[in-house]
Amino acid sequence: MAGEPLPAGLRESERLPEPIFTPATKADTGHDENVTLDRVRSEIGGELADALRDTSLRLYAAATDHAERHGLILADTKFEFGLIDDRLVLIDEALHPGQLALLGSRDLGGGPDAALLRQAVRARLAGGQQRLGPRLAPAGAAGRRGRADAPALPDRVRAADRPRPAGRREGQVRARVVVVPKPVVNDPQGVTVRQGLNALGFAEVADVRIGKYIEVSLDGESVESARSRVDEMCRRLLANQVIEDYRFELDPSDGGP
Repeated sequence: MAGEPLPAGLRESERLPEPIFTPATKADTGHDENVTLDRVRSEIGGELADALRDTSLRLYAAATDHAERHGLILADTKFEFGLIDDRLVLIDEALHPGQLALLGSRDLGGGPDAALLRQAVRARLAGGQQRLGPRLAPAGAAGRRGRADAPALPDRVRAADRPRPAGRREGQVRARVVVVPKPVVNDPQGVTVRQGLNALGFAEVADVRIGKYIEVSLDGESVESARSRVDEMCRRLLANQVIEDYRFELDPSDGGP
């Protein structure tokens, strides 16, 4: 695979002894082109090629550890890199759901019927079922490679069915969460804003990080309990800890709006 030898006797979906770095080049049209590490070294130099490999494997190891704590196996994913001022930077959709394959822990080494979630979705959509939700897999519908017991997909939650916040009530705690890219991760929006500020005469601006601001209101929680719950929300959903940092502050309600 990508010029790297594989152990003999592997079953489909069986875990490799060690992760394998499989580079590809960006194509102007169509699919990316898979290449060998030797070709990468010949085109961009050994030092940069080895940095790409080592950084990719470190990111994958961190993501794998996070996934396994939640009972999932990160079977494969991809990272895209570029250069800014000759500095290697990570760009574009790192660990995005559309760019990785997950297995449940029970599926490891499960052969051709292992429940690769992304492939199951693609197989169903390829069969003409374009809606996600309970209609996607009626009784007897084929999943990946014709499986009748393909993994169930979550029901669609309509916006009209979601509870609407009605303002703060007494006994609520409001959390204000800020999520930003880690310093080692490229932030194209931040770079663009920094350059714009510099061009407008704000020469003292050395760096800008563009993130997201989230407010969460919690009912019936003490401040200490809310702190623990919000931290868990950040770790499990609100922030991607591989590429993002987060911080938050709590504001107990005084009964006002």
